[in-house]
Amino acid sequence: MQETGCVIVRNFFDEKDVAAMASYVDYSFNVQGEGVLNRYLLKECDLEPVLKETSQNIKEKRKLNPTYSNSVKNGAKLARFIGHSESMLTVRTPNIAEKLLELFEQKGLKALLKNYFGSDPCVSVKKWNLRKSSPPPAPIDFHQDGAFMGDEIASLNCWIPLSDCGASCDVHGIDIVPIRLKKLFAGRSGVLDWTVAANAIVDEYSENAIVTPTFRKGDLIFFDHLVLHRTQFLPNPAQNRYAIETWFFDSVNFPKNQIPLKW
Repeated sequence: MQETGCVIVRNFFDEKDVAAMASYVDYSFNVQGEGVLNRYLLKECDLEPVLKETSQNIKEKRKLNPTYSNSVKNGAKLARFIGHSESMLTVRTPNIAEKLLELFEQKGLKALLKNYFGSDPCVSVKKWNLRKSSPPPAPIDFHQDGAFMGDEIASLNCWIPLSDCGASCDVHGIDIVPIRLKKLFAGRSGVLDWTVAANAIVDEYSENAIVTPTFRKGDLIFFDHLVLHRTQFLPNPAQNRYAIETWFFDSVNFPKNQIPLKW
């Protein structure tokens, strides 16, 4: 970690653990697929009267308090995010969130993280995701999560592939730049103001700086919020990639905009 900002741990989870976690992903997607939000998105039920009444109620309350949350607007944004990204917030299925934290503790992750941070770890509600994703349609930019979480934090991402993926596999993995950075990459040059173009990384370091690891089910990779990474582009993958991504923070020094959850 001190030299590369990341570390891969092979066979951290056994076959039983992997099967359980993959079933958690399927269960969560299936349960949410049966929910009223998804039924509405599929035009299987009509929420317009409810939304209209709720919106009017919000307008009245915002007259009294301008900071009152617009839950309809936020819900629409979340629905679009869920519908297009093939990703789901773990906390949307609380029973699965509880099972995962129990498994993580059994495997010694909580003790490891406490030793790493020097204090009890917490979990990010907004950066704890279950994924059943297809690859991007074309190579995308790299990014550092610190660009939108803040760079003056203590963090560790635990990315768990539940599919064999990456280099030499027929399922997409991740591309990563295993260089320990102490600040955000200068002169971000990507399509978005928080992304970095691959050629900028090559110009700064070399072509060899970009690595596509091979992951097997049960492996995991840790990396911090300043490590450059992206989803691997892979034409014609054999199947969607199952994975669980969990961002942990120091409970004393965490980004409040990520909604920390005490563990």
